[in-house]
Amino acid sequence: MGKSASATFGLTALAQAAGAFAQPVPAPPPAPPAAKPDRTQDIVVVAPAQERSSIDRTTYLVRDTPEARSASTLDVLARVPFVEVTPSGQIRLLGTGNVKILIDGKPVADAMTMLRNLQGSQIAKIEVITNPSAQFSAQGTGGIINIVTRRTTAPGIGGSVTANGDSFGTAELKVSPTWARGRVSLSGSLDLNHGGRATSRNDDERYRIGPDGALVPQAITRAVNRFSGDSASGNLIVSYKPTAKQTISLSGFAVGGHSRSTGTADIDFGSAPAASFRQTSHGTGRYNLEEITADYRRDGPRDNETLTASAKYYGFGVRSDDSFLTSGAAAASGFESRADAHHSAVTLKLDYVRPFAKRRLSVGGSLGQVRDDSTAEQEGQPFPGGPLLAISSRVRGSWIEESAYATYQAPFLGGTIMPGLRLEGRRYSLANAAVSRLDRHDLFPTLHFERKLAKSLTGDLSYSRRVQWPDIGSLDPSLRFLDPRTASAGNPDLKPEITHSFEAKLAVHGTRRSLELTAYSRKTEDSWAPLSLLGNDGVLVTRQVNFGTRLLRGASAVLQGSLGRRFHYSLSGHVADTKLSSTAFGAARAGAGLDYGGSATLDYREGTEGRRGADHVALTTRYSGPYYTGFSRVSSSLGADASWSHALTDRLSSLVKVTDLAGAHIFRSTNISADSVSRDTSRNRGRRITVSLTYSLAKPPPR
Repeated sequence: MGKSASATFGLTALAQAAGAFAQPVPAPPPAPPAAKPDRTQDIVVVAPAQERSSIDRTTYLVRDTPEARSASTLDVLARVPFVEVTPSGQIRLLGTGNVKILIDGKPVADAMTMLRNLQGSQIAKIEVITNPSAQFSAQGTGGIINIVTRRTTAPGIGGSVTANGDSFGTAELKVSPTWARGRVSLSGSLDLNHGGRATSRNDDERYRIGPDGALVPQAITRAVNRFSGDSASGNLIVSYKPTAKQTISLSGFAVGGHSRSTGTADIDFGSAPAASFRQTSHGTGRYNLEEITADYRRDGPRDNETLTASAKYYGFGVRSDDSFLTSGAAAASGFESRADAHHSAVTLKLDYVRPFAKRRLSVGGSLGQVRDDSTAEQEGQPFPGGPLLAISSRVRGSWIEESAYATYQAPFLGGTIMPGLRLEGRRYSLANAAVSRLDRHDLFPTLHFERKLAKSLTGDLSYSRRVQWPDIGSLDPSLRFLDPRTASAGNPDLKPEITHSFEAKLAVHGTRRSLELTAYSRKTEDSWAPLSLLGNDGVLVTRQVNFGTRLLRGASAVLQGSLGRRFHYSLSGHVADTKLSSTAFGAARAGAGLDYGGSATLDYREGTEGRRGADHVALTTRYSGPYYTGFSRVSSSLGADASWSHALTDRLSSLVKVTDLAGAHIFRSTNISADSVSRDTSRNRGRRITVSLTYSLAKPPPR
């Protein structure tokens, strides 16, 4: 499959943040800089000092605007500084992936499903944590994004109704009401989505490496696949305040849907005797997700003293049925594949924050259990004249995670320091493999220090030790077919990745612009890489392996400002040098690569937000160069988007958005193993036009 690594960290507003960062905790809000850039109409704005609970994060408030009501949380994330949402839906921080997504401080079953279905106006704030402290799980070597939902709403009825459609046939209706009275508040949404019809084109080339190093063609595939589907989702958040210092919240989320696919593929085998086949496929799929969370918060007698406790359950299930019919010159064969998987988790969490004058102690812990159970069956003859297969596999296992942490934030050398220590470990249980060596507990220290260096200049230094634990599917060695010629398997010898992360930041703001620079170094031991091997039967099997050591050193910059009163701009870029070394796979597999990219955004605003006639026009371009993952190389990408929102009345607004202005883009990836080379080329769907109408259920405030 093609991959994208576009880098768009765009849309920053750090003039306010630079002042807020320099104060010990708690601290009065800093005086605003003179003539700061006018960004008061943004959906995402930097939070004032009192909204930022710790020096390890940057907090952004999400305003309840007409634009936010017509946007998903994924759309809102694309506006947050440092955050990149690629065309393929991957989320990256500082140009790197493996980012952990939390909602209200807790993990989710399927982050992309949640982000696409949670409306932007239901989000209170977003915390971006590029180098997390010990308060957060050590899992996720690329950083953490914590999305905090709204727990209180304005009295009376509010919310919105949104309808949209696009040029690919997708149609959506979303109703997101809110209600509050006295001590009780409710918010939620109901989303009905018709997915339209999408087409993808993929080319798959597979070669063996001959004794002389020459590539010997094995199979060339040209495939066209079409997809369609429908889904329904809903969420509800109920908050009750029995006293002024206590809050009890109950939230639930559920989504269900089905999909259909058809495809045709022309396959040419390069080995003698040469053979050509036409393969047709038909598939159906169903999925469901449910989450239930209970939260309790109590404010202590001291300012900023809090005790929070939560319990969460989530489950995710998916079922797929696929059939393949392959025909050659004189014969035909059939192949059936069925898969059923279920993932569930229970998490208990407790946190306590105790302030001491200008100091603050945070302690807490969590206990969680995750279960995975999936079955797969394949039977039939993949190709005429080939062997008959009857394969059945079951991947079943669980792990228990235990953790405890403490952080202490205090004044130090004219700034603020926050050391932290986390004890975290897992215990695995697999039905098909023994992985007792993974039953371990480890210490993960962190350290953050920040200081105001000048009136408009703030510096920050930080260190963290983090881990990437393998999931059940990555460990179970059972073979799972994706199609008759492609399969995956786990690796019971896979070790966790351990990353040591160092960061240095400088934030400066002037009268009309702000600039933030970040330099970072991340050394990962036992780094993972997907290894694909082409068997004698022509099946390409991919599994994760511990490649070796990965050293990533880079820098990023974000410049944002205004051009007059109505035009605003944002420029961002990153460059990083990746060095890969491996003793297990020989020097031939070691390598280095330069990862670079950037984005530019120009927007125009006129009128008063939420009032008839208000306009907002934005144009964004992004580019990313090729990058490397150990055994593979992914091509560069280029994209451009434009949008125009217009307030038709005080309560009705429209949005027109065009993505991929330049049309379809080709993505290429090349995977090299000890004996084979595979190349994959895919094309996205090209230019997409989306039109939305949003109606506000609440009456606008008087003019």
